[in-house]
Amino acid sequence: MAELDADLLDKVSTTNPIFVLNQSGHLAYVNHKAIEVAGITAATPSPGGGGVYVKDANGNLTGKLIEPTAYNAFLGKMTAPSKEILAAAYLKTAGKMSATGITTSAEITIGSTLGLEPEYAMMNELIRQESFPMRVRGYLNGPAVPPGYAKIKPNDGDDKFRVIGVKFLADGSTQGLTAAISEPYIYPKGTKNLGALDYEDAAILAASKPFFDQGWQIAIHANGDRAVGQTLDLYGKLLAGEKDPAARRLRIEHFTVTTEAEVDQAKRLGVVPGMTIGHVGFWGEVFHNHVLGPERADRIDPTGSLPKRGMHFTFHSDSPVSPYGPLRYISTGAARLWQMPPRKVLGPDQRISVDQAIKAVTLDAAYSMFLDDHVGSLEVGKWANLVILERNPRRTDVDKIGDIRVLGTWLNGKAAHVAP
Repeated sequence: MAELDADLLDKVSTTNPIFVLNQSGHLAYVNHKAIEVAGITAATPSPGGGGVYVKDANGNLTGKLIEPTAYNAFLGKMTAPSKEILAAAYLKTAGKMSATGITTSAEITIGSTLGLEPEYAMMNELIRQESFPMRVRGYLNGPAVPPGYAKIKPNDGDDKFRVIGVKFLADGSTQGLTAAISEPYIYPKGTKNLGALDYEDAAILAASKPFFDQGWQIAIHANGDRAVGQTLDLYGKLLAGEKDPAARRLRIEHFTVTTEAEVDQAKRLGVVPGMTIGHVGFWGEVFHNHVLGPERADRIDPTGSLPKRGMHFTFHSDSPVSPYGPLRYISTGAARLWQMPPRKVLGPDQRISVDQAIKAVTLDAAYSMFLDDHVGSLEVGKWANLVILERNPRRTDVDKIGDIRVLGTWLNGKAAHVAP
């Protein structure tokens, strides 16, 4: 099957601009009319920050775009969603998340849809309503924050909605072949593609240090081992003057392709890795046989390596990259079975116990958002966030835990969702 490009999209329309976003969020495809409307030509330099207007061997634009900064020229020509449309989408999504047992979530890129202040204002108004069914911790989209901006400050908000961090992207998508890795992908055969870093070392330090110095938690998306290594080196520089580095709880989002040395470094720095555990289930066979090869694929989302070091780590869906649902995360983390038949275990030594997987979506998830004193476990004095399940996951076949029905989700001692 051919990859989307401008020529293929032109078969749909040559008069209407077309923009197609890859599910990963790290790739997009446009037709020639969209290129024209956006004012991009073969002579237009790529925008930086990892953004690339892809060209063919003859220097012609193919219509493929890499990384969000390459989308801006196109998004700027589109009609932005209204505050009302975005708020309705938030509310609908929050209801669906609550139905899977989620009581607290991170909104990791505030400012990427409406712009920083309008989006923050919309979230403030919506999430603080008593009817909103979950608690949210927010992270500003770093590139959307103007230099020297200080109107929104670390920990602004209340128990229902509070902003605590700033997020940056260090690389792209592993399944999209754009994550920065140290040895080439195995597809296509003979490729020398190593993916790409979104920033030079000095640039990502310059971008993140002002926020770190203001007291923000820093979260960086890093999929490939080269991006993970760059992020850990950056964190080492940021934390150099800290008496207790772990107190800053710096995050790496995805932590997909890694080495044992990087896990050791993350432990020393008190970093909290958060893994898209759906990589294992949904793309495990693809990573193993077609993208990374067996050795690297067996180590993706290295959950077995983390508990041995006493590290905090979390699971997430990166929705819409994979479906949200903590019970599914628990099942995948413990079983590590890929979905493609014949089903196999991806990295048997990286499997963890059901209890360890439960901790990754409860107490350690709370720790990653500075909420472990309030949620994540059922203890006297903590907020009454809990779920009622049809079956006990500890007494359920590991591969079937994701099928357990959520009968009710409670937020602050009140029912946020009751199954019909």
